[in-house]
Amino acid sequence: MIDKLRFVAHHHHDDLVLSVGYGPSMYGSGPGAGTYELHMWRHDKLSGRDHVIKLDDRDGVVGWCDQEQVNQVMRLMHEDRDQLVGCLAG
Repeated sequence: MIDKLRFVAHHHHDDLVLSVGYGPSMYGSGPGAGTYELHMWRHDKLSGRDHVIKLDDRDGVVGWCDQEQVNQVMRLMHEDRDQLVGCLAG
């Protein structure tokens, strides 16, 4: 079932969570192709709800991101979170 294998990792910083994934049924082919699917949300501890952070101008999931875009989002998570919304638009 190797053709069904997929990978997802979560990076947490404060109340932010970045999901990076690739594989079948995802919008990224992985390290061999250099593309990944990104999804980010903020977890509100008081309400217990997650709030999607739109990294592009379409929806909450951004596909076919390269390594530089992944690094950009991670850098903003730690250094300038106010710039996250729409940072991959275009």
